[in-house]
Amino acid sequence: MAQRLTTEPSAQVREIIAALEACAKNRTVLEIACGPGYWTRHVAPLAHKNIATDYSEEMLGFARAQQLPNACFIHDDAYQLKKVDTDDLEFGFAMHWVSHIPMARWAEFFRAFHARLKPGAKVLLADDIHRPNDTDPYYSKLETRDSFEIRHLPDGSSYEIVKTYFTPEQLHALLHPYAENIDIHFERPRWWLTYDVKK
Repeated sequence: MAQRLTTEPSAQVREIIAALEACAKNRTVLEIACGPGYWTRHVAPLAHKNIATDYSEEMLGFARAQQLPNACFIHDDAYQLKKVDTDDLEFGFAMHWVSHIPMARWAEFFRAFHARLKPGAKVLLADDIHRPNDTDPYYSKLETRDSFEIRHLPDGSSYEIVKTYFTPEQLHALLHPYAENIDIHFERPRWWLTYDVKK
């Protein structure tokens, strides 16, 4: 799951942050599902411009409160990105987002995402690897190609969410139509990868 703003980063997170910073330095950047801005705060200060999108106004409020340099926060639908009015951004990233994309909308998301990036742009994605001791119920449904989890909130309520735990082979096969030079790092608790948008 996404890091809390006050969490001390692990060695793996520091490695991912270093990769994000290297990819974003002096570039125009598109971030998908920025949440409260944990990753944005590492990228935006080094980027020429960081366009950070999320569908939750509440999360965007937390992100904007950080007053990050070079960051522009936009309320937008990740499957459309209609408010991102450019098609030549140089780097794109999405942290802990792709595991929540229903398989039926996978192509829809990557078409919209890559349409805002220039051909050959670098992309970094990261998400969770399933852990044997996870306590959230995890299951599949016959009528879909998706897996789901039940998430429990502090107030005692719960909700169902799409949550796919990919293998390296699945990631490569799913990204191959859209990506070149796919480089996957797969070690618990999360995988992360980079690729170039196909020209």
